This record gives sequence, C-alpha cells and structure tokens, in this order.
Amino acid sequence: MSTCDDIFSTWATERSSIKQDTLKTVDVFAKDLQDALKARNLTDIVDIVFVSDHGMADTSHPEWVYIDDYLGEQGVNLIEHEDGWLSMGLRFSPEANTTAYLNILLEAAKNNSEKFDVYTHDTMPERYHFSHNPRIAPIYIIPKYGYALTTRARGELGMIKGVSPLSQLMTVPST
Repeated sequence: MSTCDDIFSTWATERSSIKQDTLKTVDVFAKDLQDALKARNLTDIVDIVFVSDHGMADTSHPEWVYIDDYLGEQGVNLIEHEDGWLSMGLRFSPEANTTAYLNILLEAAKNNSEKFDVYTHDTMPERYHFSHNPRIAPIYIIPKYGYALTTRARGELGMIKGVSPLSQLMTVPST
C-alpha cells in the first residue's frame, strides 16, 4: 500500500486521474481480498483491518504559522531538537527558560485558537496516545486544519501530510 502514499505525495496538489486510479486499485484489492475469504468460508474467523500511519488531504495551500513570531529569533535558536512534522515537538537547550517559552506559546495559542494548540505531557489529549514518555518532547505544538508550522529559516515547505484522524477531512458522514 505504500504506492498510495507515494502517489499522493507526488501528486499532492493535483486533482489527477492517477490519484483516482490508485484509489480504485486499492478498492479492487480490498474487494478481491474479501471475496477470497468468502470463497474459502473464512469470513467468520478472519478480520481484515486496514491501517494508516497518517491521514492525507490536499492541504497544499496552508496558512503558515511562523513560530519565530512568538518565540523570537533567540527562542527559536534555543530549540535543541524538534520532533515531528506537521506538529512541532520542542526540546529547548538546558540554558533556555523553558517555562517562559511554554508560557509564551500557551498565550499565543490562546490568542490564536483557530491556528494551533500547545500541549505538555500533562495536558496532551488522550486521543493522541502519547504523553508521559521521555521520547515525547515536553512541549508540542499541533496546528489546526488549514495551518502549518514553520520557522522563518525553514520557510514554506510544500505539501502537508499527517492530518488528524479527528479532522472533518478524515471522517465519513453517517448515512
């Protein structure tokens, strides 16, 4: 199934027939698999589960949120390591006043609630399934749909993937 990811990453900003053909191929594969299980009388003992590591949506024209606008150049320069992308997990260097930068980011999120949220290990929503783990950065900035995080040095990076499964783009309307 990596073909889907490759195709959608390559053709992210296009509404192309290649994307539609790829989706049809996946649909046919899923139906053929179900038919094969049914033909072998295995449908009562075999479950099929399709999983994904992220959502994919055409977000090729996001509104960019420059973290430097909140942390300043000095604050950005004190980031020792950044985890993730589309989200930003921030690990500040030991000489940084991490609490002060967290407070700046929390205030920025409060004043820009339509753009992004800021979480710590203690405030991370359970739906993200990560917190209280040393591998997870102590501060996480998560953009809302239609927005993307970057810095002035990094600039605008192009296609975004990693859409939250709770985004309305990733939900199927009930019938």
